[in-house]
Amino acid sequence: MSAPPTVTPDPPRRRRGRPSRFSPADAVAAALDIGVSTFTMSAVAQRLEVTTPALYRCFPSREALLEASLSAVFARSSPMSPCRRTTPTGGCSSNGSRREAGDC
Repeated sequence: MSAPPTVTPDPPRRRRGRPSRFSPADAVAAALDIGVSTFTMSAVAQRLEVTTPALYRCFPSREALLEASLSAVFARSSPMSPCRRTTPTGGCSSNGSRREAGDC
């Protein structure tokens, strides 16, 4: 009897095309530089010196890039300062912002 044939696994396949020259963070930064209310996917791609389809591979829509951009802005924002005074039923803090009871 002969030994069963050995099967060698295929080597891992490399991705085709050029390696990515930008990261999602780069795209978010470019969108924020242009302005979240006015950026276009083609303007962001041009700023990154990539093609617009390359940007769409990272973010499937303008809304997805907008959401990531706004998330980045909120993540960088400082948390609200603790309020100094509230009433038991809710009320205004000393800085005038509306707070609900138990917020502090």
